[in-house]
Amino acid sequence: MDATQSDSAGSTDEAVSRQGLSAEPIEHSDQCGPASHRWAIAVIAVVGLKDDVKTIAAWGRAIGVSRGTLGAWCAAASVPTKASLDFARALRAVAKYAGTIPDVYNVFDIVDRRTMARLLERAGVSSQPPRMPAVDIFLDRQRFITCSTLIRAIREHYRQA
Repeated sequence: MDATQSDSAGSTDEAVSRQGLSAEPIEHSDQCGPASHRWAIAVIAVVGLKDDVKTIAAWGRAIGVSRGTLGAWCAAASVPTKASLDFARALRAVAKYAGTIPDVYNVFDIVDRRTMARLLERAGVSSQPPRMPAVDIFLDRQRFITCSTLIRAIREHYRQA
């Protein structure tokens, strides 16, 4: 990095600091604010979809927003967009098939067995054949989203849906 880049990076950090912001990852507060609710609404919208959404672009099209908008909403909630998509896909499957043993290859648009195994493992669905848990159990066991504030926002919006 040359002196110009170093000065530029330093001035950006200083500007962020003057605004009371931090470039470091933030801890979520216990309150569900607008970013949490906006993110939860986008995730819950996937639950009602007829078909699985395999990509971020497909998720955006399905709920009427751009891929960039979804990325901005996820960033505002401090969660990766891909983890949010996988969480939404798993929540949709659990909401539709709780307590049953569905053919997961007809629930998710996934062909590869290893990819399916990883998704189910992160969803907290470990039995073979995979039995879909109740939504509350899924929310407690899943490993896509670890922020309790976001999970609380999902619970609130899921109950209202």
